[in-house]
Amino acid sequence: MNIKSNLDNTIDTSQVEWSLEQAKKSYRIEQWSEGYFSFNEKGQTIIIPDPDDSDIAVSLESIIEGIKARGIKLPCVLRIEDLIENQIKRFYRYFNQSITKLNYQGKFRGVYPIKVNQNQEVVEAVAKAGRAFGHGLEAGSKAELLAAIPIIGKGDMPLVCNGYKDSEFIELALFAKQLGINCILVVESPKELELILKISKELDIRPNLGVRAKLSTVAGGKWGMSSGDSSLFGLDNGQILALVESLRKHGYLDCLQLLHSHLGSQIPDIKDIELGVLEATRIYMGLVAENASMGYLDLGGGLGVDYEGLADSQPFSRNYSIKDYCDTLVKTIKNTLAENNIAEPDIVTESGRATVAYFTVLLTKVLYVAKADRSTSPQPLPQQLSPNLTALIDLFEKKQQNETQDEIQRAIDLKEKLYYQFIKGEIPLREWAITGDIYRHIMLYFAKSSKVNTSINDSFKSNFTDIYYCNFSIFKSLPDVWAINQVFPVLPIKRMHEKPERHAILADITCDSDGKVDQFIGVEGTTNHLMLHELEDDEDYILGFFLVGAYQETLGDFHNLLGDTSVVTIKITGQESFMITSEIEGDSISEVMSYVEYEPAQMKSKLRKLSEQAIQEGRITPAERKKMMDTFVRGLANYTYLK
Repeated sequence: MNIKSNLDNTIDTSQVEWSLEQAKKSYRIEQWSEGYFSFNEKGQTIIIPDPDDSDIAVSLESIIEGIKARGIKLPCVLRIEDLIENQIKRFYRYFNQSITKLNYQGKFRGVYPIKVNQNQEVVEAVAKAGRAFGHGLEAGSKAELLAAIPIIGKGDMPLVCNGYKDSEFIELALFAKQLGINCILVVESPKELELILKISKELDIRPNLGVRAKLSTVAGGKWGMSSGDSSLFGLDNGQILALVESLRKHGYLDCLQLLHSHLGSQIPDIKDIELGVLEATRIYMGLVAENASMGYLDLGGGLGVDYEGLADSQPFSRNYSIKDYCDTLVKTIKNTLAENNIAEPDIVTESGRATVAYFTVLLTKVLYVAKADRSTSPQPLPQQLSPNLTALIDLFEKKQQNETQDEIQRAIDLKEKLYYQFIKGEIPLREWAITGDIYRHIMLYFAKSSKVNTSINDSFKSNFTDIYYCNFSIFKSLPDVWAINQVFPVLPIKRMHEKPERHAILADITCDSDGKVDQFIGVEGTTNHLMLHELEDDEDYILGFFLVGAYQETLGDFHNLLGDTSVVTIKITGQESFMITSEIEGDSISEVMSYVEYEPAQMKSKLRKLSEQAIQEGRITPAERKKMMDTFVRGLANYTYLK
């Protein structure tokens, strides 16, 4: 008995009409890319730096050839600075269109949260692209504040200081204000206000203050827990009013300029955004009624990225455009404030994800493929076979006449019986190996059968797909895939004019069972396989992971520029007694910043020039300059965590 020819017949080799338009639909590239990526007539994946000028494009294949010629090897992260510039221009274009249309009196003031991708090259690219618009930065730790000060420099661009703060954090922010930086300290807790007032009086520097409100509005999506009454940060309404009274008592009420309210992260539904903005605006109105100076309404993050291209309220999608988002914010604030004839504030948003997600592509080569329809059965078959194996082979040979759910279950039952026979020693390894081959090919056939219901079909494709092994680490380069089942667009960088025939999942080289990608963007939603091409001999088959500019480098690196913690090893020596056997100091801010491309010596030099300029402008005295520089230098040498 020879079954090899029948095995080959289980592979779907049917040729149907294929076009670039079908490729675009299959990978849904026009839906998730915001126009920045597409396919050209050669079947190559291309970058379009400005979708409004689509005559300019470059293929990823040519970029890869260029970097390889320069001696740079894959895998690599490709950063496309143009896309940052264009995204920031889009924000201001759409907000300004809404502001003009509705005759809104305030301005739009975007800020970039450094934590989203804190590499110096990225932060400086954002600052450079946003400088003409007054685009600012947001710092949530001392290290981020130290990184932001020399980059943002003197001017009207907001430097919003979020996160919990110690005395050193507060000193740095106050000194930044004296240097001419629009640095705003956002109060996160009642205790924090006491410390800010104490240090402000000691240094005789009146702060620019904001207060973070804990909204009751709960946004949907993957990060819904970051909003609502149970969110980790901010003050409730009673605490906000107590803060107002404390500022009034100390003569600092005029310092309160900003209301911060985090709507959520990656919010998929525009209705949740509208409701959150409405609540935040009501609180803003209450602060104006309390005679606080105000002027800024900071709505935090929330603007989603449509990773799946579904244009709906799924967790990794969104049911609105960037323009819809801008229109909703401006309209909601204006209409709400108009009820009481309150001056319209500058609108601040902290849209980090939507700013940098598009500009980074992870490029990696496929090393080899483990095919689901591989045939390893020994030929010829043994003369004497187990009746169960004979029945399984018979089912395989008659599968075209018996495409039913009952036959699928029968194949499963036969395999299970053969499994128990093998572990009991009743059949040899050769028969058990044949069982695996026959069963796999039966299931592959049924998985492609139109007569099998959809749920069974998807289940089979999950269990019987090719494995494309790729030269990268998910934990370092795509931590969200492992941690929260994030879905990113993945596709080949060429051969789009050819029909992809292989159902695949991806595996990295970490030798970890979690080092795989098995959720992808499909034609109608998320699917458990990716359509790829059969590898050709001596081919560099390269895949691109798109929209990975936000958080992936950060989470795989040092989130918030918080480095390794100190490590202390102890040995128990008796009741309530121990000894330290090893002690390792944690990373200093200077060390961590050097890991992400900052040069501490250059930072000090820039700070010296900035503070010297402040002396010449009469902002500070030489003695104050020395105190500031001592604080900056000490900050670089200190632990990244709060004291």
